Amino acid sequence: MNPNYPRIVAYVTASFTLGMMVYIFTNLFYPFLLRPDWIGTLVLVVYGLIYFSLSLSIARRYIRKTNSNFSFPYILIPFFVVPTAVFAHFHEKFSMPSESITFYLTITVGATLGAYYGIKAGLKQRDKLIEQIRERREAAEKTF
Repeated sequence: MNPNYPRIVAYVTASFTLGMMVYIFTNLFYPFLLRPDWIGTLVLVVYGLIYFSLSLSIARRYIRKTNSNFSFPYILIPFFVVPTAVFAHFHEKFSMPSESITFYLTITVGATLGAYYGIKAGLKQRDKLIEQIRERREAAEKTF
């Protein structure tokens, strides 16, 4: 089966755009990442959850509507993470390299887990959709 290139380009573009939007709309919270108390940890966890949620929703949507290429959501992870990592590297002032590495790892792990669970959820939704189509087809055949 041939891949649907326009659809793949649309998902790559959406992933890149969402990665940029997360940085643009949340860059005011980066100074809170540098706090050594529970607020810094909370902000770091929230960033991980944001990337988890974005990756989950895009992966679930992609898998629900495809017949092959189920690993494609993993390819989208760099398009989520790299824009934020690049802009954070050049615009934010992390006091130590370990802080920036922790931040990059957190958003990467969040996006990876989101893709994993998005694939699982998308396959479940896809199976339900296929079953509904079969039931409708059988019901339509019985009426004729």
